[in-house]
Amino acid sequence: MIASMGRPWWAGAEVKRKAMRSVTWQLFQAKAPKFKAPVIITLACFERDRRRDIDNVRSGATKIIQDALKQMGVIKNDSQRWVRDVRYIPVQVDKRNPRVELEITEAL
Repeated sequence: MIASMGRPWWAGAEVKRKAMRSVTWQLFQAKAPKFKAPVIITLACFERDRRRDIDNVRSGATKIIQDALKQMGVIKNDSQRWVRDVRYIPVQVDKRNPRVELEITEAL
């Protein structure tokens, strides 16, 4: 997503659209429950290598995942009222299976 910043606006939009499609499909396959209360999101990012800055890895994943959760109705909104915190597990490397793992719990 960051790589498309120097390109026309629609290039970044297309990158986000593809990522959103992928995330919403994963949520659908996982039969993600619908939360009626505020939540805490925990993300574990597994990168192919250590080339990308941690803030770029986390911010891109966070934005796309929260938008997908809202679009799929898993959470009511991605505002601070409904997403009380986003917690991050330290970024790890998995050359064979780069991914983002997501855990959602109700905020107490």
